[in-house]
Amino acid sequence: MKKTRILALALSMLLIAALFAGCSGSTPATTTAATTAATTAAATTAAATTAAGTTAAATTAPSAGSGEEPTLLTFGENLNWQKTPCMWYETEIYAEILRMANVTIDNFFLDGDKYALALASGDLQDIMYTADSSKVREIVDSQLALDLMPLAEQYCPNLLQDEYASFVNLVKLLNGGGEKLYFLPEHVGTELTGGGVELARGYYLRWDWYKEIGAPEINNDDDFIAAMEAMVAAHPTTEGGKKVYGAGLADSLTNWYFHAVFTSLKANPWTFSNYQYMQSAITGELLNGYMDPANSAFWLSMEFYNKMWSKGLLDPDSFTMTSDEVNTKFNAGQYAASLNAKNYGLYTESCKTDENSLAGYTNIPSPGQLVFADNPNPAGWFPSFTVYLFSGSENWEAALRLYNVVFDLDVQRAVYCGFEGKYWNYVDGVPTLTDEAIELYSNGGDTNAAIGLGGAGPFQILQTSEYHPDGYLLDLFDSTDMRALGMTNLQKDVADFYGVTVPAEAGYQYVLDGKTVDWSNTYGTELLASAMTPVTTDIGRILEKCNDILYRNIADLVMAETAEEFNALRDSVIAELESAGEATAWEWCLNEFTKANETLKPIMGY
Repeated sequence: MKKTRILALALSMLLIAALFAGCSGSTPATTTAATTAATTAAATTAAATTAAGTTAAATTAPSAGSGEEPTLLTFGENLNWQKTPCMWYETEIYAEILRMANVTIDNFFLDGDKYALALASGDLQDIMYTADSSKVREIVDSQLALDLMPLAEQYCPNLLQDEYASFVNLVKLLNGGGEKLYFLPEHVGTELTGGGVELARGYYLRWDWYKEIGAPEINNDDDFIAAMEAMVAAHPTTEGGKKVYGAGLADSLTNWYFHAVFTSLKANPWTFSNYQYMQSAITGELLNGYMDPANSAFWLSMEFYNKMWSKGLLDPDSFTMTSDEVNTKFNAGQYAASLNAKNYGLYTESCKTDENSLAGYTNIPSPGQLVFADNPNPAGWFPSFTVYLFSGSENWEAALRLYNVVFDLDVQRAVYCGFEGKYWNYVDGVPTLTDEAIELYSNGGDTNAAIGLGGAGPFQILQTSEYHPDGYLLDLFDSTDMRALGMTNLQKDVADFYGVTVPAEAGYQYVLDGKTVDWSNTYGTELLASAMTPVTTDIGRILEKCNDILYRNIADLVMAETAEEFNALRDSVIAELESAGEATAWEWCLNEFTKANETLKPIMGY
């Protein structure tokens, strides 16, 4: 993360806030009784200390001997945090965090319909943690979120530390450019430095069969198809006699176009979520994936699948299969490749009978892939993940007390590594994991899940690869050596084959060598989207119509028998997109992208 540039954000706010005034509009003041009382209390109480790592007296939980009962906080979420062998808030680490704040948790899972109804009725939990960027404007306009700025200095001073400044300033800017802060930080910082253990996107092939054919280089789609063809030729059927294909996928527009996103195109598919306008990870410009086939995730993917089909490598059931049906075929060993992302089913099944099995899918290092690494998140995962305190909560003070504990940087390390003295200690000034912690983390399973090493719940405020004030990684498990401890037998074999510590290093080397790019030129998966006005109803209607046109022509494009037939159909589809008003949608989206780009470019330092 470009820390010096991000920390300089506050200096640039005055220069650029006006750019968003017309985009987001003014933010209404919260007028609930809870907020009024909170604001009054904040204005009349002495200022709390804001020193890094220091909890203000006003927010310190009552001592164990005080006899004061913990406050019960309701927690609404739709992200399915750890539930077995215990709930996330029952793990050893989270139980201690709750004890420090003198609170308990009552968790409520809200699916999409329940969440929509809760917002409409205004009946929310004390703390809300959801993954739905479409609701941000509704939350603010309906005054459902507590404004944190008048309260932070007294009730949550740890929020005002430098480590959270980028988030606070950006989210205030992106919600109207004023001084109101309705959302709490979550996963702020650089995500997946170096790519993690194994690169999450790109070319995935079945490792044991891939080695059998000599592990040829995969530089592009044609190499990928050739490898599948050779693997299927060597294994035309499974041991149970079922036909083997190069690959198959569940039928949805997203699944059909995602292949090119992380390979030949290299773009951010979430720039305008679910639509074909994507920011290039190479140039940073906006690409029109409807009308420009050479720079389109959809059209490049159609060419790829047409080639697969012509060679008999694509499972014909892909036009109708569900995810469960695809997974059944993966588990049975019917595919040589895994498309769009890694499928774990085959390896899980094979390990049931052979713990040393290599029958599973792995990312094949390639200069032709977009390396999903070094994703900048100065605004965290906002707005896709929205964390806020309900403005009507009677327990807002206890909720802020909890977050003040969580925002302490020592506690942030504990979220991942446990508390000092049990799972890690300073050795000659260096924070060092204990042998017990390493063994627990390496073995995983229910024993570690009950403790929570590695992170079990929602209070992961900073990315694991950010740094603690002591100068060392916040998450001590996030070093390359520690990442290697949790590898599967298959991942160990891949690492040994390429002569690296973890498989991701082999693919990331292409970034270091300048042969491909990582995620750092895309403004992150969330930040750009948060800087733009949500797609309006009229524009959304055009884009949905365009998506429908693409989707209903997929089968004919994939099964086209000649290049001439494919090109003729492509031209016909593009003409239909024109008639649907695509140009109007493109003009609107490009304008929004351009304004956001002008705002974010100086902030990000590009």
